[in-house]
Amino acid sequence: MLKIIILISIVLISCDSKPVGYDQVQQNKEDSSVNSRIAEVYEEVATNKVSTIKYSPVEIVSIEVYNSHITITINNKSAKTIDGLKVGIYLYNNFNEPSNNSNLTNLLTGISQELLNPGQSKPFTWDTNDFNSPTKYKLYIEEIHFTDDSNWNYKTYLK
Repeated sequence: MLKIIILISIVLISCDSKPVGYDQVQQNKEDSSVNSRIAEVYEEVATNKVSTIKYSPVEIVSIEVYNSHITITINNKSAKTIDGLKVGIYLYNNFNEPSNNSNLTNLLTGISQELLNPGQSKPFTWDTNDFNSPTKYKLYIEEIHFTDDSNWNYKTYLK
């Protein structure tokens, strides 16, 4: 009789719980959805349909591409001071072909840790010497860090 009660208890407990791996499957579905949206944004950026800049607390004032560097002037639209900025810049030649570097990618990740106060504009320059004669670009804002230790990240925005 005791064995039957234990067996019934085990069955009832197991029926009330989630299947093994349920939470992981749900997380994978959520991650897949976010990764899918991130891939869409990359595609939109790559085809110039949209840019993550429009969702960002900064705005691009100007972009100048030279043989050896790219300079981007950025304005802080937020009420917070920025102390970290990460941008992705896809570089192309005059034929709209990827201007690859030695790693066979045309993506330059630009990082700056200079302060940018609210309402302030400042030029940021990154070296393009490793890339094959870039003359055109497609740009997105990847991440921004503020002095209050908060972050803006386009991936978080998409969730």
